[in-house]
Amino acid sequence: MVLGTAVTMETFVAWKKNFDDEMAAKKIHKSSAQDEEKLTGRLLQVYYINLLDAYVSFCVYFALFFEICIQ
Repeated sequence: MVLGTAVTMETFVAWKKNFDDEMAAKKIHKSSAQDEEKLTGRLLQVYYINLLDAYVSFCVYFALFFEICIQ
């Protein structure tokens, strides 16, 4: 009883080359997608400074609004 395809050196080498090419293509695609999503340190710093500034502004405006409503 024979199951599957008989493996010879030629078929294995052809399969291995195809497999390595597919894995390399996936790795390139994955790394390029990750690079597009990542922010640099400088951009992260600017982002967090702007986020903090917006939060402080919100707190100040909320405090002023709350103070006006109480009076």
